Amino acid sequence: MTTAAGAAASPPADEARADDAPTDGTPTVDATSTPAGAAASTLAELDDVLLGGPRTLTLRDLAGRIDAPLDFVRLYWQTLGLPHPEADDVVFTEQDADAVGRVSRMIRERGFALRTASSLTRALGHTADRLALWQVEALVEDMATRYGLDDTSARLLVLDRLADLAPLLEAQLVHAWRRQLAAIAGRLAADYGEQRTSGADRDGLPLARAVGFADMVSFTRRTAGLGSTDLSEFVQRFEYAARNVVTNAGGRVVKTIGDAVLFVADDVVTGAQVALGLARELGGELDVELEQVAGGSPRARGA
Repeated sequence: MTTAAGAAASPPADEARADDAPTDGTPTVDATSTPAGAAASTLAELDDVLLGGPRTLTLRDLAGRIDAPLDFVRLYWQTLGLPHPEADDVVFTEQDADAVGRVSRMIRERGFALRTASSLTRALGHTADRLALWQVEALVEDMATRYGLDDTSARLLVLDRLADLAPLLEAQLVHAWRRQLAAIAGRLAADYGEQRTSGADRDGLPLARAVGFADMVSFTRRTAGLGSTDLSEFVQRFEYAARNVVTNAGGRVVKTIGDAVLFVADDVVTGAQVALGLARELGGELDVELEQVAGGSPRARGA
């Protein structure tokens, strides 16, 4: 594979020649030289792996393929959260045509409303955007730490290796999505399985849930003097610990925002166990870990 950073980026140790491989296995990336031809070659290979081939189609071509209005195809692309091309820009692949065609058939054959199809597509686009960015940044951090690279060199090395890593990331994504969908199906069965015969109030709230929120006291003051690396480590430790506590107690994380976590549980008892676990964790072992980074002693507060 041609590296976007130029020929100076060494291949993995098992692929390098014995006479020119670095003694410590560290790849070399020359961030000062990025030939346009090498970058184009890397992106072309990524298109083959990620998009199934070259970009040969326009929005008009996609509309013609599925016999749908141009506005429908444009709406799909906008809802997916990707840049909005002009109608005659050649930026799409055969896989793009297949994807738009599946949505069109879902509406025609299964009776989904356009609003529903757009909502499903928007959920995919929003989630995929955040997931892809998260994964790339994690890979950049790994390359920088493992090989002692600066940020630019680490990003170029990640770009060079994405084609090899993408199938693994895709397989893990599909597996995680299937497991999450199965978990939701299980909760639906537990919540509604007996309602048809139990005489439950059909006009009441559909689900009983406990919702909780916890954050750190004086987060701004404690992190004011941290550099970007230490701040990132601080937040990552908090998020990792908070997610572990919530899931181990039987709850689910709705979202994390820096120093705060919003969670939900299926009943009040589980919600209380999550809240107590967060207070215990943030005031115990995590307290010591974060103090090493920020020089402070975080305490949890919640509602």
